[in-house]
Amino acid sequence: MTSKERVLAALEGRIPDRVPYGEFAIDFDTVRKILGHETHLRAKAKSQIAFWEGRQEEVAVSYLKDHIELHERLELDIITFPMATWEIPSETDQAPPRKINGNTWEDKCGRVFKYSEATHDITCVKDPVNEAKKYSPEDFAKEPVPVPGDERSWKILDAVIQKFKQVHQKFGKKIIKHCCGNVNSLLDFFIEIGYDAYQSIQPTAAMDICSLKRKYGEKITLWGGVAVENLMEGSPKDVRWDVRRAMECAKPGGRFILGTSHSVAVGSKYENFMVMLDEDHKLCAY
Repeated sequence: MTSKERVLAALEGRIPDRVPYGEFAIDFDTVRKILGHETHLRAKAKSQIAFWEGRQEEVAVSYLKDHIELHERLELDIITFPMATWEIPSETDQAPPRKINGNTWEDKCGRVFKYSEATHDITCVKDPVNEAKKYSPEDFAKEPVPVPGDERSWKILDAVIQKFKQVHQKFGKKIIKHCCGNVNSLLDFFIEIGYDAYQSIQPTAAMDICSLKRKYGEKITLWGGVAVENLMEGSPKDVRWDVRRAMECAKPGGRFILGTSHSVAVGSKYENFMVMLDEDHKLCAY
């Protein structure tokens, strides 16, 4: 089967040749180790600083080349374009924020931005411009004004899609819901409104993956199964157990895509990620 055929089979309740494997996102520290070189892909703070410094082209080249190389290195059945993998802001003549200290910047309007060591993000923590705005009910009835994008963003999307178009194509009317946290209580609602898959399943003590499969496995495709907490803080043994448990519970009958619940987040141990792929290869065939 091609990746497209494999994923469509999982979404439609048919049995594919093997369990599809996909990730919502893989952060830059893991990407860097897979590729063997520095990258801007999912390096959100690094990319933001580059944008401030007018190095859009450098980031665009990295997004394009590294996105393709990552999918060539990994046997991913699904291509995703989450934040910091494709969108390039338009260049501007405005002065970039000035650095106040090691992890803080301020722009000319008084907005304050801080860098997080934990997530490697730069976040606006103070915005006097937005705070000063006055809104009326009529403002929310208007159509939002789109922010003009840089044409390089669309070139990245087009190039990656063209590269893998033989195995990765649009799924027609298939709808996949991504959630970052535990929303098991909303699964009945997701099914009612017509979602075809839920990424990423968040097994809990109250409802483990076997319970999720028994209750929802014939109604919606479950995507996930390997806890990001174990990738970050667990042992290889913990990760292998996650994969085995997911395969034991969710693989039978189809409607299952293996992946991390919810992403290969920054701080994940590379050894644990490789162990997950190894265990998947051992158990994925139907």
